[in-house]
Amino acid sequence: MMKTKNVFQKNNHDSTVAMSNLDTLSAAIKAACLAYVIWLPVSAGQILYPTLILLAAASTFDILRTQTRLERPFVLGILLLSLSIAFGLAVGTLVNAPGILHQTLVWAGGMSIWGLWTMGLKYNQLRLTFHITVGAIGLISALMSLYTLGELGYLPALIPSEIIEGQAAGIGEDATGATAFRFLSLSSLAAGAPLALSMAMVPGNKHFPHRRWLLLVTALSLIAVVLSGRRAILGVTLLTPAILFATYVAFGRLNLTSIIKHRVIAPSLVAAGAILVTVLSISSDLRERIQALWADTLASFLGIGSIEVVAGFENRARVKQAGELLAAWSDSPLIGNGIGSVLASGFSRSQDRPWMFELQYHLWLANSGILGVGIGLFGLWLIFGAVRRTASIVSPADQDILAVTLTAAICLFIANATNPYLQAIGHWWGVALIFGVSIAIWSSRDYSLSEATRYNDGNHRKHIQG
Repeated sequence: MMKTKNVFQKNNHDSTVAMSNLDTLSAAIKAACLAYVIWLPVSAGQILYPTLILLAAASTFDILRTQTRLERPFVLGILLLSLSIAFGLAVGTLVNAPGILHQTLVWAGGMSIWGLWTMGLKYNQLRLTFHITVGAIGLISALMSLYTLGELGYLPALIPSEIIEGQAAGIGEDATGATAFRFLSLSSLAAGAPLALSMAMVPGNKHFPHRRWLLLVTALSLIAVVLSGRRAILGVTLLTPAILFATYVAFGRLNLTSIIKHRVIAPSLVAAGAILVTVLSISSDLRERIQALWADTLASFLGIGSIEVVAGFENRARVKQAGELLAAWSDSPLIGNGIGSVLASGFSRSQDRPWMFELQYHLWLANSGILGVGIGLFGLWLIFGAVRRTASIVSPADQDILAVTLTAAICLFIANATNPYLQAIGHWWGVALIFGVSIAIWSSRDYSLSEATRYNDGNHRKHIQG
């Protein structure tokens, strides 16, 4: 009897060890795949797409062998978001849109691959995921900075030619004579730079890299973005502290009313406003620069402005296409013209793919109409509500994870307004991360709830003792 029991215990131990090894292997495969996707999110499809398929396969393995629990509003939000995309694709199919096949592959493929990754991401894999992500962002930023400084003559050429060729790197001029920078990994910083910065701003979290590394990566990413001249990425990175602050207010972690009523805040805001008004009234040159920056920002993100006033070929093109896309939407305001459709006026920004434009949300409205956009926005609102609910019942450490990943996703959504980042499957990780993190934390909520209870009980005892 004792011998049978020992054999059973040995088999059980061997099975546990085997599953632990499989878990480690799966986590390593997914982390390696994610690192490559961040490193080269576009181009090199012969490597990128097999990597994404491997990522989906490893995620499917994790889904099948472990239990995943989903919050109902989160599921409904995902379904509505998917319905919004399916609606636009259906309209595009009915009107026989020229780009329907390409767009179906992008949206259906992206939802399938990253949907599996978010479902398969586990709580015990978050630390590795964040370390790999930050490491990839740091490497990209360092190489971009060294390459740019080398090309400008400030440093010797240090980057191997293989990396330069693989990244299709180059520095030139656009049609207006402005500097044009090209580095395929640059687009990963739209979510990566805000992610690193927001991690560096929160208290020490066991899942995040050490703060000194986060500060180093943040500094490198800011240098890389400034040198590249990409205002959209620089803009969302500079907005990161404000977005992170708003996220904590939405989570109930910070009380906005109490902050505003603090005796230091109101006088500080008044003083800052008075200084700004004084400086602008004295310096006409600075006033003109700010006005020009504001005009360029409106043109870049919203397509608002005058072609005669807005600086830069790209911004002028955005002003032009904003009018064209809104005119196309007015032709079918309720259901749109269908995803993959081209403009009846013949206006396009790409000869190869005339159905694609930089102003993604103008394009969404033109393609899906009020009905499709409304369904999608309601789905996003439900997802945001589910994330808030998850944040309300977990520990502060897990709230930090939700806050920084939500901040990165919001920054990517903002940057996507002026460049078609989410038209490339390799960029979806910046949005999928908050979904995966939310599912992982919600699925492990028993642990999180117990930790949150200990945290709240500890604070309660300190309050009584005080």
